[in-house]
Amino acid sequence: MRYFIYGSPIFLKSNLISIKSIFGNFKVESNFINSYIISAHSASLNNKKSEINFLYRVLKILKTEKISEKNYLEDIKNTLIKTTIPNKKIRLECVDINSRRGYSAKDIEVYLGEYLEKIGAKVTLKNPEILCYIILFDMNCHIGFISYKKLSFIDPGRHYKTLSSGISRAEFKLMEAFDEFKIKLKPDQIAFDLGASPGGWSVLMAKKGVNVLAIDQGEMFSDKIKKLNINYIEATTPNMSKFKKNNIQILHIRKKFQEAIGFLDYVKKADIITCDMNISPEEASKAVLLFSGKLKKNAKLIFTIKCKTKFAKKYVEEAKTILSKHFKIESITALPSNRQELTLYGKFKN
Repeated sequence: MRYFIYGSPIFLKSNLISIKSIFGNFKVESNFINSYIISAHSASLNNKKSEINFLYRVLKILKTEKISEKNYLEDIKNTLIKTTIPNKKIRLECVDINSRRGYSAKDIEVYLGEYLEKIGAKVTLKNPEILCYIILFDMNCHIGFISYKKLSFIDPGRHYKTLSSGISRAEFKLMEAFDEFKIKLKPDQIAFDLGASPGGWSVLMAKKGVNVLAIDQGEMFSDKIKKLNINYIEATTPNMSKFKKNNIQILHIRKKFQEAIGFLDYVKKADIITCDMNISPEEASKAVLLFSGKLKKNAKLIFTIKCKTKFAKKYVEEAKTILSKHFKIESITALPSNRQELTLYGKFKN
């Protein structure tokens, strides 16, 4: 069996370690930076992943054909024709690795979609059942299918860009974490957003109906936030009864973490705590624990582990040692929008 694998562009050696933990023996047929085509015996595939996962996508390849410069689009179409197409509602997504041929991924999707519709295939963007992925790599066309319930898109950059509020690029990381860890927020839940400035994560949660306490000494992009019709206010005194009465969606506590604790006496315990501070994992973990007494049982934690070097395990251990005292660590993984960092997902134990 052959697979397309897309991993972290920062932790390249760790990508290969993660691949080995999943497949055992494998052969890299071609690769470009963080993208790989590998072959592996399906019998060696096991469900035991490494403690830290550096891989974004692992996709089976069902059909591979050579494509030429002269007949680029036609060759891609012929590869798809030779593949057994499920008789279900299909969405197409193209990923073009290292291409300089003048066609965007969207151009190729439209071309193939129009052709499939002509021959009676069920191509749709509304309620698809199957995702068909077309991977163009090293002058080969690789095609496969996956249930849309398992995976609704391949390229996160294209997907999340349209959902962003424009406050900061960091929003992509939180959107990816919600999808990766299957986190569903509910209206009227409470979130603590540590190191919230300039406000992208707080805005994303507020748009889902969550009441956010944004805790950061830094300034928030308040004008941009208010233009999004989000009820935002900066707290000036510890008495925050207005937070509940006036439907404030984002309450910015512009204080040090130690000082912010006293502001929470008038607030119910939180359902989720997030932390994306650009400080050491040790310092950030200790900040999270300061708020553990204000969390509900099983409250969710999304925490980015900043890595000053590429020796990720060192920084992971710093965070785990501290956070595991009060949180059950569910997953540590590299997400596509992570730079030199990893995302930790956990649940409050007490």
